[in-house]
Amino acid sequence: MRRRSENHLVPNEERTLAAALALHQTGTKEFHGYLLAGQLKKQPSAQRVMAYSTLYRCLDRLQERGLVQSWWAPDNTGSGGPPRRLFSLTEKGTQAAAELP
Repeated sequence: MRRRSENHLVPNEERTLAAALALHQTGTKEFHGYLLAGQLKKQPSAQRVMAYSTLYRCLDRLQERGLVQSWWAPDNTGSGGPPRRLFSLTEKGTQAAAELP
């Protein structure tokens, strides 16, 4: 596996970014981790399932690079559930995802 560097994404980060772009292209501009995990399972390169802990670490690293942004949204269902962390691609993230091999 490639090591992380300032200029390159590791394969799991690339997969995560590609899945976010696929959601973005279908009109889903905001997404949560569970929805993104479902999109990852649909990818042709999904030889193995990505653990949620790995997914959120990838999202955190992508956010540090300015490729995604996140915020906490309150539970709007009235069930009293916890807030949900939502994500969206930034313009820089959309461009980087479009350039993926």
